[in-house]
Amino acid sequence: FDCPEICSPFEDVLKGNWACDYIKAIYNKGITTGCSKNPLRYCPQADVTRAQMAAFIVRAVDKAEPPANYCDTGSPFSDIPSSSFFCKYIKRLSELGITTGYSDGTYRPKATVTREQMAAFLVRAVEGEPPANYCGTGSPFPDVPSSSFFCKYIKRLSELAITTGYGDGTYRPKNNVTRAQMAAFLARAFLEME
Repeated sequence: FDCPEICSPFEDVLKGNWACDYIKAIYNKGITTGCSKNPLRYCPQADVTRAQMAAFIVRAVDKAEPPANYCDTGSPFSDIPSSSFFCKYIKRLSELGITTGYSDGTYRPKATVTREQMAAFLVRAVEGEPPANYCGTGSPFPDVPSSSFFCKYIKRLSELAITTGYGDGTYRPKNNVTRAQMAAFLARAFLEME
């Protein structure tokens, strides 16, 4: 009886998993610590939450952890207590101009991240805000109308070769982003992987 080989260091990512190299790369660069410590797991099929997205992006941009006491002076969002584990990442994400949260003053840390939201987070993290009329010449995907608020981010994400969309030519902007997909997006955006 052969044990399947794991994609080190996570016991739930097997060699042969399409995202194995991306997951290993973001772990080695300190962008992820996994979803559980003992045993060390990554949870590749789980959807990414907005809190996790903040941690991934801040670690990738700053190449470091924010100090543990980063929220001692308060939290920028009404639904993020200063005592929250994720407060330091969410506060830093806000300071970097990568998120403004929702119009009601919340961040909604437990909400899942859609592919269109992920595009906005990543493009802002990598190079800032695209011009408002960026999709004036059209959208790269048939399921992303050029009138969509998120079109400019998705178009730029495609131009930066961080996404190619799905095999059928669609982008599926409303789909949730899995942690496996997020590893690929992060590795392409910040580690120059293909």
